[in-house]
Amino acid sequence: MKINHNENIIWKCFLVLLFINNIFTLYISANEDINTNIYSILCCNYIILIIGMFLLEIILTKFEVLKSFKFILILLMILSSYVSYIIHPTYFLREWIIPLIGYIEIPIAILLLENVKHLKINIKIFQILCILFSLIILLKYYFSPLYSYQGAITLGYTNSNRTAIYLILILSQNLVCYIHSQDKRWKIALLISGILISMLIPLTQSRMSTVCLILIWIMFIFKEKIKINKFIIYLIIISPLFIMYLYMLFYDKSWMRNTIIFEKSLSSGRDAIYNITFYELKDKMLFGNYMFTKFENKHNVLLTVLGSCGILGVIFFVIYYVSSYCKIFEYSKTSREKYYILLLLLCIYINGFAESALYVSGIMFAGMYISIHSMAFIDKTDKEELND
Repeated sequence: MKINHNENIIWKCFLVLLFINNIFTLYISANEDINTNIYSILCCNYIILIIGMFLLEIILTKFEVLKSFKFILILLMILSSYVSYIIHPTYFLREWIIPLIGYIEIPIAILLLENVKHLKINIKIFQILCILFSLIILLKYYFSPLYSYQGAITLGYTNSNRTAIYLILILSQNLVCYIHSQDKRWKIALLISGILISMLIPLTQSRMSTVCLILIWIMFIFKEKIKINKFIIYLIIISPLFIMYLYMLFYDKSWMRNTIIFEKSLSSGRDAIYNITFYELKDKMLFGNYMFTKFENKHNVLLTVLGSCGILGVIFFVIYYVSSYCKIFEYSKTSREKYYILLLLLCIYINGFAESALYVSGIMFAGMYISIHSMAFIDKTDKEELND
């Protein structure tokens, strides 16, 4: 399915959305005491724009998008969550709808943008935005220090782990633009920007994001030598369950409590969160326990989905992301750039081993994530046009 029209309204709307969301996100971070209602209004506007873009694509594709496999999976993801909600209802319907939107925003964004044409001017604007976002973050850190909480830098209104995810996405955007650019000046600027952003990530004291940072640079340096297949993709997507099992297996071991990384115990309370969540779900695995979980961050992406949607919801979630990454894998057979983007996305997913915010609280991250994901679908003619 390929949208065929000269000026891609969807992608233009997305770039405007990406710009507005990031500028306001960074502005709010500079104001520690800003009324949180402003951020709520911003999130609502973001949701409205995403829905508007989706309706626009339905019209432009003459309803073809509604027949796609990914759209059916999104409906099943929504349905599994709704079943968990009606079995274990909260007091207000909005307590289901609002978290659900954060959960399905990235899947909807993938559906919106992975099939559209990348125009030369749009991608040039995207490169400029990458540099702009990086510069704002760096200027805020070096000249007007980011808000610090217990020694870890944050964006002020959110915690250090989410700040680390945000920085990981900015770094990834820079590296994606780097590998697609043929202009030496742009490549130097993007590389320097990526290195400087990388230096901030350990300062968030987010250990899993620091692991992701190391993996991202390893993949970047050795991308020509690293080989993966579909089995590895499947394995990585379901790996959060294995990591969670190991945490629960060793949670009462003294070495877990005594091993200190970034001034925090290796367990850092996640073992307790996992055990409590499993206790609440022990008789409710099939449909989950929405009243208890409500897409709140349980520090493991599959555990959060399990609690909010049940086993069926986990299956639909896994199938969706496996199918998305496998599609990039097929495209990557003819392009090293696309192959690196796949490696990059898998590194980002590894953050879900200990944090689920990226995949269940998509309002803050959806635009940045999909901008990386969609760059895997630049075809040869698009790239030649980009480098004219």
